[in-house]
Amino acid sequence: MLEKYYASTATEAEEAELFQLIVQTKKREEIDEALEGVWANYIPEDTMPEEQGQQIFSAVQQKTVYVLRQQAKVRRRNTYLKWAAAIIVLASAGTYLWRSYTPAVPPIAAVAQVKDVKPGGNKAYLTLADGTVVTLDSAQQVIRQSGAAIHQQQGQLQYVAGEPETTVSNNILTAPRGGQYQVVLADGTKVWLNADSRLKYPTAFTGKERVVELQGEAYFEVQRDPGKPFHVKVNEVNVTVLGTHFNINAYPNEQSIRAVLLEGAVEVSKGTVRKRLKAGELATMAKDDNTIALSQTNGEAAIAWKNGYFQFEKADIAAVMRQLERWYNITVIYKGTIPERFFQGEMQRDLPLSGVIRILEKNQIHCQLQGNQLIVLP
Repeated sequence: MLEKYYASTATEAEEAELFQLIVQTKKREEIDEALEGVWANYIPEDTMPEEQGQQIFSAVQQKTVYVLRQQAKVRRRNTYLKWAAAIIVLASAGTYLWRSYTPAVPPIAAVAQVKDVKPGGNKAYLTLADGTVVTLDSAQQVIRQSGAAIHQQQGQLQYVAGEPETTVSNNILTAPRGGQYQVVLADGTKVWLNADSRLKYPTAFTGKERVVELQGEAYFEVQRDPGKPFHVKVNEVNVTVLGTHFNINAYPNEQSIRAVLLEGAVEVSKGTVRKRLKAGELATMAKDDNTIALSQTNGEAAIAWKNGYFQFEKADIAAVMRQLERWYNITVIYKGTIPERFFQGEMQRDLPLSGVIRILEKNQIHCQLQGNQLIVLP
């Protein structure tokens, strides 16, 4: 099918099927090999100078939502040309758009400029037990507190517990809209906090259980301790683990609370209902009753945000916009009805908002940025 596409003999239906297969497959190495083969057969080695190919590649990359990323190190000149010819920019309402290497793709300087909003970054607020609020970023500092010494560096807090007899207090780490942060708790548990989220936790775990409270989204790598289970409380939901890796999405404006297990085993409970998850399973908990539904899922998609990507899986425009609101610290306003689109693929979280707007415009989602408001037009 790739050969037919490059030979310009593929029908529209065959092109749509090809792009859908590429989006769905997990065998990136096979895609890479197939592209190498058709590239050698259909694109002459001297088609384009290196500088022009690299420029076009950079311009197209700004619009990328789903990129076929090479697994090996950057190779010779034609790598730029091949990947400029092999980028899926968006899957929307079943339509998969493909950008070729041809000079019709404008260089960066020729793309219409849209007012930028910078993407989020490492910033948060730490509220100490006495009410003191410490602003956090990527700088290095040591915060002294009864019961712990708190080291801050490169977007991470790390707690060093004090002597057993020292006072244990509760801290609150808040990642605002446009922020994210990491914390290593006193037991060695690592937590990645997504934008518009907060985590309440003690400076040391001295009892028979380790308990933290979450609002928003976080990824946990819990330090194993069989004699002291770890609990994450989200409103009426409780997640119990001994040592494991999992993600919890519990934003107030989402319809459900979702817990995805990547490694180990966890038990989720709400009211009298309890379910045990295995690796690769998703627990979806309704907010208005005690039902818990289990299903298979892509664990890597659940933590794409931690790895620097948005990942959409049949997400409607409202779901996409909620993520953009949190990360870019904007407010989305809809003029008229919300467009019916479904998105599949990845998008880098380090893109400026102008890059995201361009992607949306290419897929008939028309937007205007006015101050801190992104207006979605009919």
